Amino acid sequence: MAQLDCLSLFNVQGRVAVVTGGSSGLGLMICKGLVSNGAKVYVVALPSDPIDEVVKELNQLGSEAGGGAFGFPCDLSSKSSIQALAQEISKRETHLDMLVSNAGIRRDPPIQCNVLTASVTELQESMWSSDEADWEKTFRVNTTAHYFLSVALLPLLAAAATEGRDQGRGVVVITSSCASMHNVTNIDLTSYAASKAATDHLVKLLAAKYHRFYVRVCGINPGFVPSNMNPVGAEGNIFSNLFDKVPAKRAAIAEDIAGTVLYLVSKAGAYVDGISLCVDGGRILLANGQESKVTKEQLKDIAQNLNITIEDGPDADAYLLLLQSMEAIMQRIEDGTDYMHPGLSPVPTTETRDYWLPQDRNEINPLNAWRHRTELVASKPTSSLLQGRTIAIKDNISIGHLPTTLGTFTEILCKDGKLPVSPIDASVVSRVLEAGAIIKGSSNCENFCASPLSYSAATGPVHSPWLHGYTSGGSSSGSAALVSSNIVQRQTGKSFGTTVELAIGGDQAGSVRIPASFTGIFGLKPTHGLIPYTGAVGLAPMIDHLGPLAEKLEDVALLLQVMAGYDGIDPRMSPESPLRSHVLDYPALLSQFRSRSVAEGEKLGSSFKVGLITESYDIAGLTPQVRDIVLKSARKYFTEAGASVSEVSIPMHREGIVIWTAASRPSTSEWACQGKPGGFLTFPAPHIHTQWPPTQEMYDILTATNPALINIIFNAPFITERFGPMTEAKAYRKVYELRAAYDRAFEEFDVLVTPCAPSVSTPHPKMTADDDGAASSIMDKVNVAVGVTTNTAPFNVTGHPAMNVPCGFGGIEGKADVKLPIGMQVVGKRWDEMSIFKAAAIFEEGRRLAGDL
Repeated sequence: MAQLDCLSLFNVQGRVAVVTGGSSGLGLMICKGLVSNGAKVYVVALPSDPIDEVVKELNQLGSEAGGGAFGFPCDLSSKSSIQALAQEISKRETHLDMLVSNAGIRRDPPIQCNVLTASVTELQESMWSSDEADWEKTFRVNTTAHYFLSVALLPLLAAAATEGRDQGRGVVVITSSCASMHNVTNIDLTSYAASKAATDHLVKLLAAKYHRFYVRVCGINPGFVPSNMNPVGAEGNIFSNLFDKVPAKRAAIAEDIAGTVLYLVSKAGAYVDGISLCVDGGRILLANGQESKVTKEQLKDIAQNLNITIEDGPDADAYLLLLQSMEAIMQRIEDGTDYMHPGLSPVPTTETRDYWLPQDRNEINPLNAWRHRTELVASKPTSSLLQGRTIAIKDNISIGHLPTTLGTFTEILCKDGKLPVSPIDASVVSRVLEAGAIIKGSSNCENFCASPLSYSAATGPVHSPWLHGYTSGGSSSGSAALVSSNIVQRQTGKSFGTTVELAIGGDQAGSVRIPASFTGIFGLKPTHGLIPYTGAVGLAPMIDHLGPLAEKLEDVALLLQVMAGYDGIDPRMSPESPLRSHVLDYPALLSQFRSRSVAEGEKLGSSFKVGLITESYDIAGLTPQVRDIVLKSARKYFTEAGASVSEVSIPMHREGIVIWTAASRPSTSEWACQGKPGGFLTFPAPHIHTQWPPTQEMYDILTATNPALINIIFNAPFITERFGPMTEAKAYRKVYELRAAYDRAFEEFDVLVTPCAPSVSTPHPKMTADDDGAASSIMDKVNVAVGVTTNTAPFNVTGHPAMNVPCGFGGIEGKADVKLPIGMQVVGKRWDEMSIFKAAAIFEEGRRLAGDL
């Protein structure tokens, strides 16, 4: 029957032990533990040590338990002295139950310095002052002596193991140090730590050699222990500033060391062999790399910021330890290697990926629509859906081996002056390449994607192809300009350099639809979660969307088919998101709808119901021209094609922009500006490290180019301090209320229609001062954007799909010969992009029937 009482498990009564270095420090602690429990101990120490006094003390201590001590002087740095010691022990004993090989020395450099703060010269001087003889003797005592001592006493140890291996007899315990297990101290312990690291490996080597005789070899790695080598509490102790940093908040005491050895040499440890136990109070938890920099003052500051007062004492000590533990955890992540998801590996291309600025190859870029140019074609496309079609990718979407600039400045994105190059292809980038598309480059976007206009990019304003100096809309400014240039080029013959048939943009408040409206093309914000956002830099997950832009409706449907479907990474996607194999064939369905047979007397739009949201035609900033053209064209062309058109009042639409702002603004600051991920699993772009906290330089740059972003940065702490998280949480709940309001309208209507941009394209604000006057003020730059997204942003929070449909042209004051595009927004039920495509097809059919197409 198992004997599990402590007396049986840890019994060393009558056992014979040799303890080297036993006259002081660790060795004396071990000797006391053994004699107090009835063991017979041979205390080995240098001839100069007070052996007789120690033996006398030990005999008194062990008298009641039957333990006793005998002293032997020995210089363990000498092999012959070790042999003489072994011979003398052999004369007295037939077996040896335990050898505690504990002797050790430390030889510090004569010239010392703080290695954590010393200059190169100071560090070199200190390390070079080490004496070769000190290194040699350190290894002779700290490593070699353990080897020869165990070999010399092996027969006696084997005899004990033969008689009582299951009782833990016949064991070697070698003392090493926790200094062998970490790399950084405030003084140079190189020779000492190196010898102890060798000792750690020696434990394993000896255990492997002695295992046939079941002579066990174990090690202990103590931390701070009072000794002649480490006079704890003595004035000037070089380690004194580290004691409080140990999680145990103290140096080791006799119970710690003796208790560990009693475990290893008794029945309790009989099954332990070839390993070393660290007995350091947690020292190495905080010493592997750097000492904790978290202080009690920092803890108090953190608490004070939370309106909590922590006084010195056990509570403060405990919470400080927990903070230091968190520091160690986060430091380990920060210092470790990053992980690149294999699903985002750059798609193999026909040529080595390369990129350039247009001007570097004398390419014209008159609209400033290109950020970087490239020519990427997949070497092995998996389909031909986009075979040979040219496409531009917004500059917040990762293209492998190309920079991603977010429309902002090098000084804000990086400290070394080099733009961050992406190691991954965003999911949508992989998909268009695999479908055979030709990626022509990254299209310019607004600074941090935080403007519905196109004046804020670091490289300067992006111009509308319809009128230079006027906005192309933002933040997908370059994407829209490059696609719409083809229309203007056909009409005017004007060259815009390299253009594209298709583009991908991002939309958080209207950033696909607004540029499409200003430039006269189609631009779709799909249902939230239909297209994966993985690999794109977002503003806030709730509002992040990627979407297609194209001149033709069929191309929007085609690009959506290629981009859509679950990617297994993006947390914005939900159980409602289709698998790629379940994505609808939008172009085929659209073609079938256009060509379907209709009964006599019916038209393409018969039975299709269009609702005009009353409140959307009465918003601040909506020009009468846009309002009238959207209303007139919607009523005329939808009706002409057989659809029914009527107004529907959704009072909450007026609150939509308020709800969007309150729900998204706090997380926009954290997500976009700080690069802080949310509390759910996502895969942030690994190469983007935006500057945080902001600096004066960052403030000055952004105030001059995009003050809306500084406003976002200021908003977050203000909201936290003034309102706390509960108001933001309430705004989240209001999103559901807003969604429900639109969904009630969809019970009656197939689609809802609003104006998209509230005006035609407007002039850029003046970005720099010149002879004609000062640059536009902060409010000048902000005011031109106010109201631009009032009709579009609500559908970013509710998740409904919405698309700009070109519906006419309007004039501008003072330029009678200029006509600029106007767009209407068509909104569908969530996950019902097909109804939007049908509505656009019906609208086009109405224009054809009216003779206006």
